[in-house]
Amino acid sequence: MRKRRIVIMFFLMGLVVGGMLTATHMVWKAMLSAAYIHGVDLPELRTLVRFRVDSSFTQVERTLILEAAKDIERASGGCVQPSVVFEPISFQEAFSWREDGRATIYRAANWREWAYHLAKRLSAPDNCVGIAFTRTGDIFIMVSCEPGEIDFRNTVTHEMIHVIFRNGWHSSDRNSLMYYSIWGNKQKLLSVEADKLRALCPKVDNAVSH
Repeated sequence: MRKRRIVIMFFLMGLVVGGMLTATHMVWKAMLSAAYIHGVDLPELRTLVRFRVDSSFTQVERTLILEAAKDIERASGGCVQPSVVFEPISFQEAFSWREDGRATIYRAANWREWAYHLAKRLSAPDNCVGIAFTRTGDIFIMVSCEPGEIDFRNTVTHEMIHVIFRNGWHSSDRNSLMYYSIWGNKQKLLSVEADKLRALCPKVDNAVSH
């Protein structure tokens, strides 16, 4: 009798584990399918992008994200004014993140976060710390501020600018914050980035007619 109970128990455990694995596989396939949907494009003019940011970022990370937005505004001479609003992001968004028409910054720095696994799947197989989808304005930040607050802020600024520029432009200058990789604490926005940001705003004709 006891042996029969053990067999039944293992059978039920197998059903539970098998069901969980099947459900996980189905969820993962649904997430990947959602990632390749065309999605909703942001407006062409990106000088006033409103970034919705996952409120699961730590307080320190939130402060650094706000600083990144201010860095861009200063570098552009006030021409580009990205704003930031923190909101909770539900797991349901794993299946719809490209379709809401909102520029969103997802925290993808921890293996317990769905955005982490999705970003790892979608990014190049290197030491990627951030990835931006410029059409839809969605950004996955794959690094926390633990390795360094400056690198974290620079990564956020780098990806925000990709969205603002609407392309994957990178600087060839290793000292530029828009170099293709973020490293150390010496990179910063150079004059070429500042000029590109200012060029996004229409020129004001100050000529006076007589």
